[in-house]
Amino acid sequence: SIVQTVVQEEDRSCSFMVFNLAEEEEEQLNSILLELEEKPKVDACRLGQRDSENTKVRPVKVTLLTSVAVSQILAKARKLRSSPKHSSVYISQDRSPTEREQHKILVCR
Repeated sequence: SIVQTVVQEEDRSCSFMVFNLAEEEEEQLNSILLELEEKPKVDACRLGQRDSENTKVRPVKVTLLTSVAVSQILAKARKLRSSPKHSSVYISQDRSPTEREQHKILVCR
């Protein structure tokens, strides 16, 4: 329904995804945010099931209190590329399944 879709979009606007953050480096999320000069109150959790051989790194979904804080972090996310410590970590907005498919099509071109 339309109301459910709007509520889900509002929830997504207050969260972002962190990729390639090693499983044992959960506490490094704070150092990443400090490197971006942001210190919001966060709620973070890993998505998906843990791989028994630990070969696949699960993404981290980070939820903040406001969408403004998410926008500020996403705007500064490219700073991580020049960081020696976090150069392989990248941050993107939280996308719906439809948006993920559309993004995948655009990236694969």
